Amino acid sequence: PAPAAAGRAPEEAGAPSVPVAFSLCGTLLENPGVVSTREPSPVGPRVPYAGMAAEAFDARAVAAPQFLAEPRLLADPELRVRVGDAIYSWVQAAHIVAGVAAF
Repeated sequence: PAPAAAGRAPEEAGAPSVPVAFSLCGTLLENPGVVSTREPSPVGPRVPYAGMAAEAFDARAVAAPQFLAEPRLLADPELRVRVGDAIYSWVQAAHIVAGVAAF
């Protein structure tokens, strides 16, 4: 059966709102001076969205028009995804983003 909330925005359906954002900051996050901690998670190591990591992420953030104009961004090895307060690679975050979109 289809969910009762189908066709409504997540906020209207009562689903929690999870911030999701994209950035081409992969190389910046590999700099040990930017990221001092990587935390374990069920999908692999995550980088906390805080301090210099947040600054690096925001500096290379992908805006909606850029994302829509360049669908190949999903294949860019520099792509990182912020989900809530953590930054993941696209490979790690893809199923989370799909789940947020679907449910």
